[in-house]
Amino acid sequence: MGSQITRYRIAALSFFVLIWLLLSASPVLAHEFRLGILLTASADEPVEQTFLAGFRLAVDQSPDVSHPPGEDAGDHLGGVDVAIIVVENAGEPDAARQAVLDLIEEEGVAVVVADLPTAALEAIFDPITESNTLLLATSGATDAAFSTSPLFFAMNAPGTPEIMESFTKAFREAYGREPSKAAARGYLAARLIDDAVAATDGEFSNEQAFY
Repeated sequence: MGSQITRYRIAALSFFVLIWLLLSASPVLAHEFRLGILLTASADEPVEQTFLAGFRLAVDQSPDVSHPPGEDAGDHLGGVDVAIIVVENAGEPDAARQAVLDLIEEEGVAVVVADLPTAALEAIFDPITESNTLLLATSGATDAAFSTSPLFFAMNAPGTPEIMESFTKAFREAYGREPSKAAARGYLAARLIDDAVAATDGEFSNEQAFY
C-alpha cells in the first residue's frame, strides 16, 4: 500500500512539474517559417549576389526578440526564426514553375520572394497562390498584370528617402561598395517581410492581415 501511494505521489509530482514548465515558458518561444527566394541566373552573377546581399543585410538588422540575449539563434525576421532557401536559376518559366513546386511541396515555404521577369512570374502565380503561399514580386511587376489575390504583393515603389539613406550607409559599411538596384530590392523585400511578420506574430494563415 505504501509503495502504491509513493507511486501516486511521484506521478502527481511529475504532472505538476510538467504544468509548471509549460506555464513558466516564455510566450515568445521561437518558432520558424520557411522562405523561398527565386532569382534569375546570369553569367557573371552580380544580380543574384547583390540581391542576396541586400536581403541578408536586412535579415542581419532584424532584432531577435524570440531568444535570450547572447543565444545564437540563426536567421530571423519579425522576431521569428526563418529558414531561407535560394534558387538562383529560375528566370525561365519552366524552371521557375518547377522551383516553386519544389519549394512548396518539399520545403513547405510560407513565403516566396520572386525577383524574376514577368513571364516567369506568370508561370508561378497560380501554383503559389492556389497553395495558399504568399508571393512577393520585386522586379517591377504590377498588381494589374495578375489576378487580384490577397496572397500576391508587387513591390514597385522605392523605399522612403530615410530608409534608402540608412540602407546605403549600412551596405557600404557591410560590403565596402555601393549598392545596386538589385541590392536595394533585396533589402526592401526583407524589410517588408520583417514588418509583416512582426505585425501578425508569424500568423501566415491570416493572409489579408499579412498583406
